[in-house]
Amino acid sequence: MSSNHKVKNLQGHERPIKHIKFSPDGKYVFSASADRSVIKWDYKNETKSFVYKHQASVNVICISNSNKYLFSGDSTGCIYVWDINSNELKKKITFDVLYNIRSLNISTDETYIIITLAERAAKSSSFVGIYLSEEIIKTNHNIFPYNLSMPNSVENFPAPNIFKKILCPEINTKYVKSCFANNNKSVLISREDGWLEIYDFSNNKLISSSKFHNNEILDFDVNDEYAIIITSSKDGEMSFIK
Repeated sequence: MSSNHKVKNLQGHERPIKHIKFSPDGKYVFSASADRSVIKWDYKNETKSFVYKHQASVNVICISNSNKYLFSGDSTGCIYVWDINSNELKKKITFDVLYNIRSLNISTDETYIIITLAERAAKSSSFVGIYLSEEIIKTNHNIFPYNLSMPNSVENFPAPNIFKKILCPEINTKYVKSCFANNNKSVLISREDGWLEIYDFSNNKLISSSKFHNNEILDFDVNDEYAIIITSSKDGEMSFIK
């Protein structure tokens, strides 16, 4: 990035923006907000392309690698599945109204979706659920067009069958984020108490669990070779883990 780069400001949300993503094809930027919406931006022309509406604060978004589906998770345990090309709502799933959807991640081959869920109450449970993508995306029902005047026209489907579940061993902390790594062979999970857990995805076996921060690990990423994990925390520090 050059020192004389041009800054573009996109304004459209009424409350804090909680998550942002480029589409895999690079044509759009998606922003999720506490104002109960996700905006699809044509950022090159600095215009809104579409606004996707939730009924609660939107915490996180995920886009399929095929650039076909947008998944958005909110603070009432709901995930919406949108068709990016038509902008139509394909499915709404209520996992549990007592839980926040904290993170969403899809495997590189799009076989699995991994979701971090946490109860809103203090000293309560959190877990990571791994689901078959087709269980979440596939539906025998008609595609539901979004209609502002008829919010109840979108049916709440039963939560899909869980493929694997990893329950947080502590109630004094909660899971924050989970994702696939190492060509989907591993699952990484961060916690509010600064610990990072690594699981073998094939058998849910815990490979390692270590405390890297004195406060919540807000985010982490892994390089392509799975040789370095970088973490960021509420304690104001970043860690490089080899």
